[in-house]
Amino acid sequence: MSDQIFMKDARGLDVFRVTKTSLPEDTTGFSATVESVSGWDVDTDAPADFEPYLKCLIKWDSCSHFYFGEDPEDGDGYIHMCGVRSYKEHIALVEFLYRLAFGQFGMNRLPMDGEEW
Repeated sequence: MSDQIFMKDARGLDVFRVTKTSLPEDTTGFSATVESVSGWDVDTDAPADFEPYLKCLIKWDSCSHFYFGEDPEDGDGYIHMCGVRSYKEHIALVEFLYRLAFGQFGMNRLPMDGEEW
């Protein structure tokens, strides 16, 4: 089963497509594949082209695994970031994934006392 969610930037544009690959009832691990939006439909502004960005596993105890790049399985981990906006979007993506994971676990709090974004 997969569930797709788009992460938007501060301007409201879709910047990442997150495809959840874990089952909704899984309360111990959240897994997803993330693609960056690389092109939009000229008539509708809907995302039309995507590039592999990362695969992740976030566990209930906050331990997280991120595999980056074109082929996350090759162990290379390459990812291209261009400019400050790319770094900010990456940080926002990690927070977005973390909140999705803990929402799936039924937890409305961060797992460690005193943690905050």
